[in-house]
Amino acid sequence: MAWTSIGLGLFGTGIVTLALARGVALGDPPPEREAAAPPPARLRPHVAFIAADDEYRSEITMPLLARMVERTGVARISVHLAADPRTGKPNEYSKTGLEDFEALRYASALVVYMRFAQLEPEVLEAMLAPCEAGRPIVGFRTSTHSFLYPADHPARGWNDGWGRRFLGTPWQFHHGHLSRTRVLPPTPEAAGHPLLRGVEIPAEGLVVRGWLYHVEPLPPDCTVLLWGESVNSANPSAPQRQPLLWTRELPVPEASAPNDTTAPSQSDPAGERRRQRVAVTTLGHPSDFEEPVLWKIAAAMVLWSIDREDAIPEDGVEVFLPEGYNPPLTR
Repeated sequence: MAWTSIGLGLFGTGIVTLALARGVALGDPPPEREAAAPPPARLRPHVAFIAADDEYRSEITMPLLARMVERTGVARISVHLAADPRTGKPNEYSKTGLEDFEALRYASALVVYMRFAQLEPEVLEAMLAPCEAGRPIVGFRTSTHSFLYPADHPARGWNDGWGRRFLGTPWQFHHGHLSRTRVLPPTPEAAGHPLLRGVEIPAEGLVVRGWLYHVEPLPPDCTVLLWGESVNSANPSAPQRQPLLWTRELPVPEASAPNDTTAPSQSDPAGERRRQRVAVTTLGHPSDFEEPVLWKIAAAMVLWSIDREDAIPEDGVEVFLPEGYNPPLTR
């Protein structure tokens, strides 16, 4: 399922439908008064969601998040599930393919929820293209360990290299499946960040089902906005307090081509991107999403990454779950 609001139909069957509805024969030139207007100088950015973990049910949570982002009206979205590379059809257990993967190459921003994948070379290349071009990245939970190639595989360097290079940390360890995480209230300084608009954490913290990931040390360019502490940790000798949510802004490679779908404030007057915004959270267990604040944070991460924090209301992004939300079991 790659549902999208990108509007590609305007360049495909949508033209045929419109022509027939108005009685214009196919092949006839359109009337002058209905000549197509030139495309706008700036299109809304295309945010591509990769939902391809095999444990935390991102194929359910990420499409819901994508819909919330779409409702803000500031971005076009697409959702790319794990897929059988032979058929291109969704297969939540596939480690080697992504649905409609070529579209990833041209995405303005990438939202990643993937775990221990071994993507085929052409899929990996398309997925990495926007990242290496300096476009925004949003990472959820297992995105720190998106890849697990065999030791003799040419792409094995991405096993740790992906998380380290873009998100700030590779996979290390967690505090055990029987533990939980207490989300601690932010500092006053962090509470003023756009990612935490409308987010209220009780003074005693907010306990969620997901177990805490160890991510320290993070690079100095990471700004931690939320911390968590383990509850009933299976690793009591390990540090019990770890970053849960952070941002970073990376220099854009000089060789990167200008991206005309980025927000104006992310570009200099000549149109060259100045920085790559990255937002990461290790939250994302399906039961974590029972808390409305997590949806608010997740949507704000996407909007902030594309430099549209102006679209985040003071009370946070609207949590839109028309059919409610019943957390699915992990696999």
